[in-house]
Amino acid sequence: KKRANVILADQKKEIESKNYSIMKQKDEILCQNEEITQQKEEIITQRDHLEDINHELEKLSIVASETDNSVIIADSEGNIEWMNEGFTKLFGYRKEEFISEFGNSLLTVSTNPDIKVAIEKSMKDKQSVVYVSQNMTKSGATIWTQTTLTPIIGKSGDITKLVAIDSDITKIKNAEAEITKKNQQITESINYAKLIQEAILPSNELFKSHFPDSFILFKPKDIVSGDFYWFAEIGNNLLVATVDCTGHGVPGAFMSMIGNTLLNEIVKGRKIVSPAEILTELNDGVGTALMQSESKGDKLNDGMDMSLCC
Repeated sequence: KKRANVILADQKKEIESKNYSIMKQKDEILCQNEEITQQKEEIITQRDHLEDINHELEKLSIVASETDNSVIIADSEGNIEWMNEGFTKLFGYRKEEFISEFGNSLLTVSTNPDIKVAIEKSMKDKQSVVYVSQNMTKSGATIWTQTTLTPIIGKSGDITKLVAIDSDITKIKNAEAEITKKNQQITESINYAKLIQEAILPSNELFKSHFPDSFILFKPKDIVSGDFYWFAEIGNNLLVATVDCTGHGVPGAFMSMIGNTLLNEIVKGRKIVSPAEILTELNDGVGTALMQSESKGDKLNDGMDMSLCC
């Protein structure tokens, strides 16, 4: 009986030990289940986040594919990784043939002579830079592009990508060239008009010969002037005038030609030397030349201020 009790006690201890082991395993399984549940929730959250990112990437991909602008994505070293359809529309090249012909680096594919400086500045300042280039398409056409180069910054603050967006500004550049050409032609015409205007002005030597202590200060605002000075010698009479016409530049120069012509006609032609009479005749002459006495909706009220000495 005593021996049987010992055996029962041992069996009881063994059962209690097994029960403890089972309970411990149960606790471990419960902990593992909690971890699995937590991991599952994290995976679901990540999945939802990735789905949102994929939706945004899909939208961006559509925009990048459908835009007429060329989009190039390069790595942080400037090596080209992706080109959109807009690039092919603009330049005529597919990615593979373009890289095969011009290389795989933003440095080698750009025709801008300062491209290296632009890329270094963008990467150093971590900001977008804009530059203009003249390019040749696959078909041989010459086009102008404006490129916006933007660095993409990662979470660590390092540059992960470079995005180059090209816009076709050929029409703008052609218009600028046409405007420059027109401006050059207009400027050349005005410069020639300046020679004509200067030819009608009395020389310094002429003034000095009659007025040794005189000087002339003549500083036109534009190439041609709305101001002029005038001189005439009639018998023993010396007549000097300084004139300020309405307007400046070309309009003022036209008025100065009218004023100079009328003064020569009145004084040198008709030998009138009285300043009062000259001014009266000149006033009438300007009115007649500009048809100011007629009833017109676009009546001109231009004229001139004058100092006249005899």
